[in-house]
Amino acid sequence: MKKLMIGILIVIPVIIAAIVAAVSVVVSTSSYIGVESITLDKNVVELAFGDVYYNLGEYLSVDVLPKKATNPKYVWKVESVNCWDKDYLDAWNNYLNGTSQDEVLPPVSLVDEGGNPVDSNSSGDIMVNSYCSFVLVAQAETMSARCNVIVSGAGLKSVTILGVNSLKVGDSTSLLYEKYPIDGIITKEEWLSSDEGVVKVDRNGIATAVGAGKATVTLKAYKDDDTFVESTFDLSVAEGVSTFGDKVYICENTFKLSALGVDEADLLSHTGCTVEGDLVTFDDVTATLVLEDGTLTVNKCQQGEIQIENGDFFDHDTSDFVLVTGSKVYLKARSLCSICSEIGVVTWSVDNDGIATIDQSGILTAVGEGLVHVTASCGGHSVMIEVNVHRKVTTLVIDRTVEELSAVGIAREYVMASERYVDAGGTLQKEPNFFDFDILRPIVPEDEDEREGFYHAFIFEVTENGAPTEKAYFENNRLVFVPERIDGKTTLTVTIKARNPMYASLENLTTQVIDIKVTDAVAVGNFTEIKKACDDHESVSLYDDIMLFDGDDRPAEIELYCFGDYYGNAHILSALRGQIQPKKDLIVFGESDIVVSNAIFRANELDGDTITSEGEGALEGRSLAIRRNNYGDNFKDETRMKNVIVEFCILENGKSLLDVDGTDMTLRGCIMRNSSGAGIIVDTVYDASQGVMYSNFTMENCVMSNLLGMGLSFPYYYYDKGGKEMTEQFLAEGKNTHFYQVGFLDIYNWQPANTMGLIPIGTLGEGMEALENGINAMLREEFMKESLAPYRYTYNGVDYFLLGGMSMGLIHKSYLEGTLSDPRITYFDSTIIDNLLIQAFSKTPANLFTYRNDVTDITPGASYIINDKLIKKLHGEGVEYGEPTPFSFV
Repeated sequence: MKKLMIGILIVIPVIIAAIVAAVSVVVSTSSYIGVESITLDKNVVELAFGDVYYNLGEYLSVDVLPKKATNPKYVWKVESVNCWDKDYLDAWNNYLNGTSQDEVLPPVSLVDEGGNPVDSNSSGDIMVNSYCSFVLVAQAETMSARCNVIVSGAGLKSVTILGVNSLKVGDSTSLLYEKYPIDGIITKEEWLSSDEGVVKVDRNGIATAVGAGKATVTLKAYKDDDTFVESTFDLSVAEGVSTFGDKVYICENTFKLSALGVDEADLLSHTGCTVEGDLVTFDDVTATLVLEDGTLTVNKCQQGEIQIENGDFFDHDTSDFVLVTGSKVYLKARSLCSICSEIGVVTWSVDNDGIATIDQSGILTAVGEGLVHVTASCGGHSVMIEVNVHRKVTTLVIDRTVEELSAVGIAREYVMASERYVDAGGTLQKEPNFFDFDILRPIVPEDEDEREGFYHAFIFEVTENGAPTEKAYFENNRLVFVPERIDGKTTLTVTIKARNPMYASLENLTTQVIDIKVTDAVAVGNFTEIKKACDDHESVSLYDDIMLFDGDDRPAEIELYCFGDYYGNAHILSALRGQIQPKKDLIVFGESDIVVSNAIFRANELDGDTITSEGEGALEGRSLAIRRNNYGDNFKDETRMKNVIVEFCILENGKSLLDVDGTDMTLRGCIMRNSSGAGIIVDTVYDASQGVMYSNFTMENCVMSNLLGMGLSFPYYYYDKGGKEMTEQFLAEGKNTHFYQVGFLDIYNWQPANTMGLIPIGTLGEGMEALENGINAMLREEFMKESLAPYRYTYNGVDYFLLGGMSMGLIHKSYLEGTLSDPRITYFDSTIIDNLLIQAFSKTPANLFTYRNDVTDITPGASYIINDKLIKKLHGEGVEYGEPTPFSFV
């Protein structure tokens, strides 16, 4: 055998020279240009509800970048719908839960061409059936932009009076009302009674029963100076204990029962007074009269003593009344004595005009927030009530257009960092990270001094699993993290609600609950920050795209080495074309037990639409590497890396996309595209002084496309150099590379059989390029022969072969083992190729993975589209996890 190999090696250069000269081909493919951003020109849109159908294109402009993106199309979606019409909301929920069979359409929904509700559309046609707020999402591939839409009803439609329907003479009640829509504007209120001998009603809507009978109260709510809507409310009044109720005040020492509307014949007993017929004289400051209809309490007061009419309805000590900031209440002073009518001139005052002001006609206007004392003075007498002034909130809308609160990227999540960097005299130092929850409605005051009071109108809470947490706290609307309390990724729940909702029965309109994710990492958004974090072995969370060396076009002499978790949040880490040197990496992860999630790793910014295997269109550098920084540590059992997870990432634009050395790792839900060579390279290497470097590589639910070489390459270097005995020892100890394919593996890598390149240049080592080119050239011819017919696919008259993967032999035997779950994947070895050079390596054959051409749904003309359906598939939703089929090349 040794003589045979020597003979072959002598002949090879001659064969190679002839073949390369005759059939060498520069292989090329189109590149996939992904969407990098999508933006909307507004973050809030207000619609005045009137029509049912609207088109979003009339209100919003959408910009998708880059302009040359392969698939720049976007779709609209609706989320976080909050209906502002309680009756409509109840009817809709009753229809959904089956309580009612009457069909009720959603408050808002995107629609198809026929006007039927759909989950998404590209036309922007939307149907609005009720006053509401919602978040509108424009999504292009993995990128999304959000806009808050408020369907308001500034035009008042109706009002409805609420209250009790029956009173006794002397009683009073406060009549409230609801507006429809709830944010309709009322410029003036007018309260009227159909019979003031039965019911009197003041400007505040407080109705007082003055005589037995029935009356109708009418509210006229003006939309402007001339037009109004009205509501009526019927009241029944029964006889009371007295004309003035069951408690009266008298300023004279002697009074008549008849003056109080009491018949002396009804008196059963009395205390604190002397009664002679109709005449009553105080013996004490309080007289109690027991009558047939109840008990009447009569209090002695001073002459000229005054009271604020219906003051008990407004006083903080006796009621729950809250005066809304910006609104008015109409106060009136009268004699405290029930039978006295005339008083002198009243002077009004407040103790804090920053909370409320009052004019001398008694109109109290709320201007701030807090408790204000209102005093009425007349003839040396004064009376005071304490009024609670606060903002009342009709609807609360939080700015959800910020991507920190959104499901972004393939991972459909945004993970915040517990810390951030600040520049302290030219040195980056860490401090607690924070996030501001901006309120869009009601509108935040522009004046700084007013904002404190504005935010006091809301309660900001943060909890974890329903319980208070020490991992974060609020300063006004700012959520501040406590880094020392945060260990690993956690979900916190933020609740923002109005202290004083306008409608207590519609609390959902003034409450927002938002889940956020945070982890023990530092936020980075430029090269200086990520380099600092990597050097300090910090985990990172990206808040912006990062260009290597901040756009410096010099070649990268070093690589980024990261030793912690990496949450990309759909941001791009990229390098300029040619900035990454050959066989260098954009970023290397070199630690066990880490997660790399939701990131885009781009080794080269493309300046064209075509990738070639050689020449100007060829790409250099690798997008991502998983290995120890000290290469020798990848061979040692105690230092080789374990439990590395790369999930929901996009790896693109490199000579290769992922390089794995000495690591047990899982690649889950990832997209890999645009490489001049192999997509993924997992090396197995024997070194006489160090041992064996091997990996256990799991690949679950992934997509690969636009590759010039193999999708996966498993080269074996010198693995069996120690002979059969050493190799068997390695295998017995489990020191061999394993490939576990789980779920689906979509490889869009059908290549014309007459131009493809099976072996990536550099696979066989330094100085072997001629051999590699020669083998590729010969293989292109051999793959057209009958023996490989089951693995070819003919499309539009052209023969294609799917370059799925290869476990490389030829010089050193492949020992790859593992399991395959995708039923489309099959494999064969190079011994079926009838070629002198290939047969010379029959004891060390190459093993190739491809698709069965009779079952695959991925054909040469097929492509993939990144949309919700694909993203769900990457997460395993709807994927059938079949029984893994073992394979072994041992």
